[in-house]
Amino acid sequence: MPSLRAIRLLNAVEAGTTNGTQFQNYLTDAGRLAEFNVLLSMRGSTRRIASNPTTMGAVVISPAAINAIFGAASASNSTASQAVANSPVAMTSVSTSLNTLNTVNANPVSWSQFIASPSYGTNAKNIIATLAGVTPTLYATADALITDPVSMGLIVASPRGMSALVASPSTVATMAGNSPAMAVVAANPIAIATVATNTSIMPTIANSSAAMTEIISRTGAMSSMTVNPGAIRAIFASAGGWAAMQTSPFFNNYLLNIVGNLAGLNLSSYGTLNDVIGSSTAMTSVAQNSGAMQALSASSTAMTTLASSSNFGIVANSSVAMNVLTANNSAISGLIANTTSLATMFGSSTAKGAMFTSNNAVNAISASASAQSWLRANKMVLAFSTTVPNAIGRVGAFDPFGAGVPAKVLLLAVRQAGISVIVTTDFQFGTAVAGSVAGQVVGGAGIAALDTVSQGTPHVATYSNLTVKTAAAVIAITGVAGVQYVDMT
Repeated sequence: MPSLRAIRLLNAVEAGTTNGTQFQNYLTDAGRLAEFNVLLSMRGSTRRIASNPTTMGAVVISPAAINAIFGAASASNSTASQAVANSPVAMTSVSTSLNTLNTVNANPVSWSQFIASPSYGTNAKNIIATLAGVTPTLYATADALITDPVSMGLIVASPRGMSALVASPSTVATMAGNSPAMAVVAANPIAIATVATNTSIMPTIANSSAAMTEIISRTGAMSSMTVNPGAIRAIFASAGGWAAMQTSPFFNNYLLNIVGNLAGLNLSSYGTLNDVIGSSTAMTSVAQNSGAMQALSASSTAMTTLASSSNFGIVANSSVAMNVLTANNSAISGLIANTTSLATMFGSSTAKGAMFTSNNAVNAISASASAQSWLRANKMVLAFSTTVPNAIGRVGAFDPFGAGVPAKVLLLAVRQAGISVIVTTDFQFGTAVAGSVAGQVVGGAGIAALDTVSQGTPHVATYSNLTVKTAAAVIAITGVAGVQYVDMT
């Protein structure tokens, strides 16, 4: 129970018979201060103090009282400290008191109230400078404080100074946009960790080219950013920040952190990136996360491992993963050139659907002799148009191809067959979807026999609802169009 003397002192402060200066003098006595701390440990007393304007007026001008209030605050009893944080006068008074600021910073409850105060931004310059051991009056504004190399060096060297800086959106914006300031921060392990662990400010950092330039050039800064899930996710959410990070010379060094944290993995379960690729549980999460797949596909070594992994089927059956892979020319080209992963992709309707609309994928097939050979041996169908092209009077008209060709096809080659093979008929197909030769005129090399051996003219492209027309007037009996295709439905 608080002593009678403490209660009487509080009564006198409330009544106005003891002013702030006298209150301060009383609290310089260790015994009186201890009694006041007992009052602060009781919710009823703190509410009484906070709700009385006269009492709060005395508290504001008593450093000992403010210091005690912030030090005693707890999750269940923070009424008085909240009242101080809400007071512009008290915040101004506290902002240059190193003793009180240290007390506030050391108490998570008080600090959270303090930095959320409407008056925090107004006093940020003084708070940051005081905590960092800089004389506040030497700088007219917070911007001047942060952009000065000398003061910024002291702030970065002070964990409490940095925690005060990152608590203010305006000071964070100044820091992020100033290359010298960010260079000092990025080079200091504690300072950059303070930034990386503060998820509320990471969008500002990620969207600043100055900040990202300094971060990606330092291995320690890259480590801090990639080991924190909130930081790497904020960077991925920023197009500019993510593009910058991928150019870092240290990007591959931290690929496990990047992939794992973007995918929400428990990284303590995986020692290497190969462990992630080898885990069906992990790859299920990775395959459903665009950022994780983008990071994974940026590594040729990782893609080589993935192509031969038994878990590649998880990727091939994920529309998220396949959309990422087909957008990466190097990644999809490597997968298509590997007959193991090629077979997996052409066994998946999801993978085929992504490749069907991808210029990268179709052109990679066109450039890969091994892929075309495998497709001809395992997936190819030969079909001839059921419409004999009566080109005379019908030049420029598309006709349905017929012959049971599915709605989505990948053409490999075109040929002509009929009574006469002397004249080569030029064919054009629609509706073109993907591939650099899609929709172009192709000569259907004349072949009399309707066999599957003769290759015809190469034409690797995808089409939907295949139609065909002759590109010039020819005699109808010259022949019909034959295509080697792969069903992409």
